Amino acid sequence: MLVNSWKLNWVLSIVKNKAFIEKNKQVLSNPRTFWFILFLKLIPFLKSVPINLHFKSGGKIKIVDFMSLFIYTEIFIDECYDLSFNDEKTLNIIDIGSNTGMFILRMKQCYPNSFITGYEPMPFVFKQLSDNLNNNSIQDCKVFQKGVGGKNRMEKLYIHPTNIGGNSFFKDMTKNSSFIEIEVIDIHEMLANLGDADCDLIKLDCEGAEYEILKSLTPETAAKIKRIIYEPTPSIYNPSELNDYLASLGYHFEEPTKHGLYVGLYQDVAATA
Repeated sequence: MLVNSWKLNWVLSIVKNKAFIEKNKQVLSNPRTFWFILFLKLIPFLKSVPINLHFKSGGKIKIVDFMSLFIYTEIFIDECYDLSFNDEKTLNIIDIGSNTGMFILRMKQCYPNSFITGYEPMPFVFKQLSDNLNNNSIQDCKVFQKGVGGKNRMEKLYIHPTNIGGNSFFKDMTKNSSFIEIEVIDIHEMLANLGDADCDLIKLDCEGAEYEILKSLTPETAAKIKRIIYEPTPSIYNPSELNDYLASLGYHFEEPTKHGLYVGLYQDVAATA
């Protein structure tokens, strides 16, 4: 029943959250649109109607489903991916699991001169990603309809029935047997696309695939990646074991953020942080 769903519980939690309400007013040019969309997406026969949220700073994002509102809240209200950089140089950022592009849009708000490469394998999600980038005239950004893994291959991507960001290589993560075949590239090929430049930040939100991606790092490739921020999947692996491996490559990790994200700084960055 809807009344027992996590969706309704989450809606009730933010309706009563004064800090959220005030921050939402600061971010959006018309915050009432957020609430309108929020309740609209709870109505089954209207949940796929697309509506735009417009930012006060300029730009907009198209909201098609309920989960996109949850992701918007994490990225633009809670600022869960905002990190401090010690200089104002042009940043090279890689986004693994781009979803509909909200992380990319947020990074462009914070660091407009950044160059971003994004990877999103699910076709209908990639379409929303492309639309959001085009609608905001995002420059210096390339996105690919591919997955990322520990090695190049074709792979099954299982489709989550209700969570636009929940598609996974792991069937148990989706509770669904439906899948599509996708092209997967490894992190070494991905980094080669940067040429001689280092990667200032890799963000991974890929429903378990982050384990094989990060475990495939070598000392040579790790030295090219200055910061890692990833959402762990404890039902698939032990995050502490993964962090121990990354520490052996020169990364420094602290306790996870309040959103459960792990941030790793490579040794030369950690020394100056």
